[in-house]
Amino acid sequence: MEYECELTVPGEWSFRGEGLADPSGYGIEGGRFGRRGELSTWDATGRRLRIPRYAIRRLGPARMVVSSPGGGGLGDPLLRDPASVLRDVRDGLV
Repeated sequence: MEYECELTVPGEWSFRGEGLADPSGYGIEGGRFGRRGELSTWDATGRRLRIPRYAIRRLGPARMVVSSPGGGGLGDPLLRDPASVLRDVRDGLV
């Protein structure tokens, strides 16, 4: 899931970055880790800002894009029905 927002007025933001550096969605029964999340932030001039994973920052105006981490898989993906894998790929799940 991806979220994007424009911060039009200055404000104080609290950041908690679980799942940004390392995947937080564990697989089970041979399933693999989910994708790690991402956070990208730019100031009003388009300069990319470096935000620590855990921080309180005053921002704005700015643009922020957050991609949530993915969940882990269930079962060994190499043992799945190929048609099911293809469907998941086409649906953007993997």
